[in-house]
Amino acid sequence: MKLFTRYSRINLFATVIVFLLSGVSFYFLLRYILVDQVDEDLKIEQHEIQTYAGKYRRLPEIIAVRDQHISYTAVNKDGGKRTFSTLKMYDDPGKEKETFRQLIFYIDINGQWYQATVSKSLEVTDNMIQSIVTITLITILLILGVSLLINRLVLRKLWQPFYDTLTSMRHFELGKKEQLVFPVTTIDEFIVMNDTLRQATSKAGQDYQYLKEFTENASHELQTPLAIIQSKLDVLIQDEHLSEPQSRAVQSAYEAIQRLSRLNQGLLLLTKIENGQYAETDTINLSQKITDKIAQFEEMIALKNITVSTKLYETVYIKMNPLLADILFNKGFIFI
Repeated sequence: MKLFTRYSRINLFATVIVFLLSGVSFYFLLRYILVDQVDEDLKIEQHEIQTYAGKYRRLPEIIAVRDQHISYTAVNKDGGKRTFSTLKMYDDPGKEKETFRQLIFYIDINGQWYQATVSKSLEVTDNMIQSIVTITLITILLILGVSLLINRLVLRKLWQPFYDTLTSMRHFELGKKEQLVFPVTTIDEFIVMNDTLRQATSKAGQDYQYLKEFTENASHELQTPLAIIQSKLDVLIQDEHLSEPQSRAVQSAYEAIQRLSRLNQGLLLLTKIENGQYAETDTINLSQKITDKIAQFEEMIALKNITVSTKLYETVYIKMNPLLADILFNKGFIFI
């Protein structure tokens, strides 16, 4: 998974959680505020009824008002403090029940206690809350969509120097003397990363060059001593005065020197390849090359009693350096 994708998922998840919590909190806070406002209106109604009753010593007439109901019920005594409640009731006969906020308080008229009930519909409040919540949800969805779009565009642009650096590193080859070119950026973290990579690749290139020069020099320096040792061992092998154990020891040393010589020749060959001395290529008839090599090593094959059969059904061509092709086939026949 890409870093950008992982970041987008985490950011989206965190944003959705925050918006959900904020939306739920906003809903309950808004409902509390609007219901509290309705309670204030009910208190105003209570104050007006009490003021009228205190002035005229009678209850005010009930006037039919939409979304509001007032009723009086005679009781034997004072019922105590006023109480607020929320309940379902009919606003008009024949219609569905609606949610009302109800206030109950008690009032004394000429020694008679009455229970006054004032109810106010919450349908308008609920509709307002529903509209506000709907608008809020739409706004949240728009914010999420715009945020995701901005993140994709802006973050992709911000991370582009990083991907350019990766592309440069993919095309970097240690053996070539090429300077790494990184994109110009103003972001501190990418600047530090590019400087670190530039220093690391430069150091690796120097170490590789030192190792390459050491291998080349060591191979050249070993060539002469190995030739001298091999010639001396040739002389010792031909000495008739050697005992059987001495002859076996000299033969073993001679074979070890031959392996060391072949290893040295291989190192020299690799050095020449790395230096580009076999850069030229040509189209080689592989079938013809195999036939020529079999003819060239015919005596050695007969000497070792080896039977070679070839079935070259079609002509095959390969593109490679002719000298390397000869070395490859020569090594193959030598190890037979």
